[in-house]
Amino acid sequence: MRRWAELRSGEFEEADKASLFLPMGSVEPHGPHLPMNTDTIIASAMAEELSRRTNGIVLPPIEYAHLYGLRDYEGGISASHDAQIDLLLDIFRSAERWGGKVLSIINGHTPSEPLVRISQENWIGKGHGMRVLLFTYPGISEIAREVCESSTWQEGIFHADEIETSIMLFLKPSSVRIDGLKPNYPAKPPSLGLEPISWRGFSPSFVGDPSKATAEKGERIFTMIVDNIESQLRKVTSAG
Repeated sequence: MRRWAELRSGEFEEADKASLFLPMGSVEPHGPHLPMNTDTIIASAMAEELSRRTNGIVLPPIEYAHLYGLRDYEGGISASHDAQIDLLLDIFRSAERWGGKVLSIINGHTPSEPLVRISQENWIGKGHGMRVLLFTYPGISEIAREVCESSTWQEGIFHADEIETSIMLFLKPSSVRIDGLKPNYPAKPPSLGLEPISWRGFSPSFVGDPSKATAEKGERIFTMIVDNIESQLRKVTSAG
């Protein structure tokens, strides 16, 4: 596994930089049981495992994101839309300049997807040669149905629930505090999914049932997601 930021000058010049992985996370409350950098920890671990499997290089993670539902909870740090898009494009330009051919964004913060898509469109529109791919937990709904005991609060939404808590128990158990936690399935506001509403008025900073989480489930979920990313990436790159 190779990290871009840890390479010395001579090592960097000699390294094959064609395949790159960029983890994207957030600083966002994840209930009383998980740290605010949960998304970054998970995305970075996935990028590093992919580096081991493919001999790609892992770029330093983007640790700030634009916050939507969790924007009004104490401790969250939200980047503006423009700041996030501009940062991504600057990273793309540097990565391409130093030899990047395929940059795979490993996104641990689902709400970042729309801004990454805009960045991808801007990049393609300028005629650059480096490809930029986005992976946000591919297959997670099917994986959750296979592995988890609890149901998700809302299809497509998981936040500090059995899924993320299990992964964190696998990756960094010392950071998890689930003793005494009770499930949280708040009533869904009528406009959920229709506008970017704050969760502050109807829920604590997690949803679902993290009490059902185990490290064994986390390892299975983590491995299955990484397997999906690796499979998709190899298909894309082999197709040219």
